[in-house]
Amino acid sequence: MLILGPSSETQTDKEITVKRTLTACIAMMAITIGLIACAGARPAPEAPPPRVTAQSDTGRLIHLASYDTGAEGAEIVVFNPVNQNFYVVSDYLQAIDIVNISNPRNPTLVRRIDIAAIGQARGFDAGDATSVAINVQREIIAVAIQHPDFTQNGFIVIMDFDGNYLRHYRSGVQPDMIVFTPNGEYVLTANEGEPRDGFGPGAVDPEGSITLVRLADSYVRTVGFHAWDNRRSELVANGVLLKPGVPPSRDLEPEYIAVTEDSRLAFVSLQENNAIAVFDMATYEFVSIRGLGVVDHSLPGNEIALHTGSQITIQNENVFGVFMPDGIATININGVQYILTANEGDAREWGDFEDTHRIPIGNTPNVEAIISEYKDGLDNNRTYLLGSRSFSIFRADTMELVFDSGSEFERVTARMFPNNFNANHSSNAINNRSNRKGPEPEDVQTIRVGDRIYAIIGLERIGGVFMYDITNPSEAFYVDYINIRCFDSPFNIRTSGDLGAEGLTTIPAELSPNGRPLVLVANEVSGTVTILEITQ
Repeated sequence: MLILGPSSETQTDKEITVKRTLTACIAMMAITIGLIACAGARPAPEAPPPRVTAQSDTGRLIHLASYDTGAEGAEIVVFNPVNQNFYVVSDYLQAIDIVNISNPRNPTLVRRIDIAAIGQARGFDAGDATSVAINVQREIIAVAIQHPDFTQNGFIVIMDFDGNYLRHYRSGVQPDMIVFTPNGEYVLTANEGEPRDGFGPGAVDPEGSITLVRLADSYVRTVGFHAWDNRRSELVANGVLLKPGVPPSRDLEPEYIAVTEDSRLAFVSLQENNAIAVFDMATYEFVSIRGLGVVDHSLPGNEIALHTGSQITIQNENVFGVFMPDGIATININGVQYILTANEGDAREWGDFEDTHRIPIGNTPNVEAIISEYKDGLDNNRTYLLGSRSFSIFRADTMELVFDSGSEFERVTARMFPNNFNANHSSNAINNRSNRKGPEPEDVQTIRVGDRIYAIIGLERIGGVFMYDITNPSEAFYVDYINIRCFDSPFNIRTSGDLGAEGLTTIPAELSPNGRPLVLVANEVSGTVTILEITQ
């Protein structure tokens, strides 16, 4: 099926000052439905708020401002309702910016925390700072920091709200994500343990794990997957993808953690393994690991754009998408726990090893596909692609798939950006990513607005965020898509908009600086943080 969407109608956003006492009238004035002038996008943090490209499909998401770290690498952002600051971690800068958004249209840098300097002063080797989390109950923040040597244990650094060092702990190898339990009692890291120099002779494949710190008494425990080494066949039968000949304790790679509201269970995404592990906080053990299955792109609703060239072709193909989620979220709706997944997909490309190859599909000669023989759990007679270009909702107790957005991400972006469909985050070219993971959903978060519940999903490549109503999870539906990016000028990382959506955080109205629900987006490529408002 060929889709050639017309360019969306443009509308100029009015420059207004947000004041909490003017909530109703300003919300109506601020709705951005079309393009705003591209000139002057994202100056240094101390400069006035820039005017940028902001295109919203339905007007439910509006762009208030974008904060610039001044360099690439904005990874994860979290919000502190106590002081109305957000904290954004940059691996490129090895720093955390504390930014005040008491006026969300004018984000203001409060302080930059130098992570490398803290490591040097406190006697630990600080590599990449990968994630940050906030604990309002104990008035602290936590930062995940990897060791410069990818085979060595990383660190969990605890600071106060102002960024002053308090203490640090050892984590497992390559902590990639950090989170506090909702009750404030624990901090957890997902330690990925990737084999970054490959799988050849002498190569090191660190063990994946999670680390937990009980904050009341500084009890630290790192838990791996050795208990599952003698259950390997069971894992494969349950759809967990494993490298042939490698034990689960080395092959399972935790990516992201989502904790239930009651702080009893932690769900851990194992991206390259296409699985979710369930960790029991009471017994400190993984109680289940289940594969997520695949998407059949030959079925109606699961169409996909694989073809390169100047036309947009979204159609059924005889291929299967392996979910492989990056960011995940969990939420209890009407007494049922659900897991939401952003189905990015991820190859293993370390040293001289790659688990993908390029194959012809239809008229496209170089579609990236998984080498099935490199993963126990795949059918060698089928073609599998990385990711599903969608987000999904699973029932947590059974891992039953209750909703998947199917082809909707590509259909909407094709309609809104027909000249830049499936552009990369480093190029405006049409179909640049069609043969490789498409828009690439990266993270997902939830937010309650009145009596409705929404999922917010960030796209890493073309950028921007989708919004879905998931109040009834099995009947979830599309609400809006917004992208803050200049497509009508020569591409430049520093001037082309908010590029490479990585981490999301949502702020409910009751905690928001302006009394309205907000979304923050950390953009890895442009090094910016997008501030969005959800209209009623």
